[in-house]
Amino acid sequence: MNRQLYLHMISKTWQTLTAILLFSFLIGVFPCTDSNIIALAASEEANIAAATTTISQLEEAQRAAAMESAEANRAAAIETETKRLKYESVYRKLADGMDINLLIVGDSIGAGSGASDDEHKWANILKAGLEEEYGVAVNMTNVSMGGNASYAGYVRTMELAASADKTGKDSVSRELADGVPASGEFTAREDFDLAILCYGHNDSKKNFSLFYESIIHALKISYPRISIICIQESSQKEYTEKMQAISMIAEHYGLPVVDTIAPFQDDYQNLVSDHIHPNDAGQEIYYECVKCLIDSRVSQRQGHDPSGIAVIDERMDIFDSFRYYPPELFEREGNTLTLYTQDAGTILGMDFKMTPGLNSCRVIIDGEEYSTAQFNFKQDYKQRHIKVINGWPEGSSFEIKKAISIEFTDDADGKYRADNFAGLMISG
Repeated sequence: MNRQLYLHMISKTWQTLTAILLFSFLIGVFPCTDSNIIALAASEEANIAAATTTISQLEEAQRAAAMESAEANRAAAIETETKRLKYESVYRKLADGMDINLLIVGDSIGAGSGASDDEHKWANILKAGLEEEYGVAVNMTNVSMGGNASYAGYVRTMELAASADKTGKDSVSRELADGVPASGEFTAREDFDLAILCYGHNDSKKNFSLFYESIIHALKISYPRISIICIQESSQKEYTEKMQAISMIAEHYGLPVVDTIAPFQDDYQNLVSDHIHPNDAGQEIYYECVKCLIDSRVSQRQGHDPSGIAVIDERMDIFDSFRYYPPELFEREGNTLTLYTQDAGTILGMDFKMTPGLNSCRVIIDGEEYSTAQFNFKQDYKQRHIKVINGWPEGSSFEIKKAISIEFTDDADGKYRADNFAGLMISG
């Protein structure tokens, strides 16, 4: 209530009481003695004082409420600005001179194989080039794995997202703890601004679109506002069915595509180190192609919100859930590893190092053989792979009520292949 209005009402009340007192005196009801007048005046003075105190309290409460409201508005504005900066397009962030987090997900070309040293790997050149061009820090994480296909990219992305919350519970964080990164600088981060995908050479045509889209899907659910760039690998030499699939998927999601096939076509042999991997000159071409695309989008401050776009393959919901079981959870007896748990899923994957020759294992669920996986590794060295081992999408879903066992065969030297086991993954 307005202070002046309140005092005015009190004044009117005093006038009314005075009139009643005079009337009472005239009719003899209330004798107008000095003591009565003094008592009445004192009472009214107390009422005015109490009213004044009440008004002060009300005004103080109003001021406190106003300050609280202003502070809430300020906090909301800060939160809004924080979200704006957090979810700002990577291209706008670079234009504004803001640091970015960069993720590379790929195969050996993504890892920079073929370069003479780390300094000449295209991703490292890109990091340095962006930092110099825009005066920012580029925090780069490269989870690329040589010899692997797109399913590995999905797993690595999901593991990486989990490692930001559960350090030590997945292979990514374990690599960090051991100081043995799979490829280049390796840091688990809560958020990424840009991901560059580099797959195709090791994938089969049959399920390439499915697993390639699963990487994009994993990135979207893990980092909802991330920008994504897709690379068509030079090793394909022409626009194969797989490279066309990348174009189709990218177009659906509104993602830019970097074509490294065309720049290699006229002088391919002089740009590769082993018929597949770019040499230093080839690495420079990868860098220039990716950097050119980024620069063009920065100049336009062009961003893209990938949220709300429907999936292409309806099976993408299978990839939403992801569980990783590290080796330390398994009990081992010879060449057999057993995990006692209750779980169910659709895709069963395994992380392990392949050795030369035929790599095979049996999957046993609750005492019954569920599937057999065989992979023929033609190289003369060990290499880490992440593979689907239940034949999905042709394979069936499964339920583990008590235990799942992985039974390996010995390698060519009679050594336990179980030594190379690095974890089991379940999706769906």
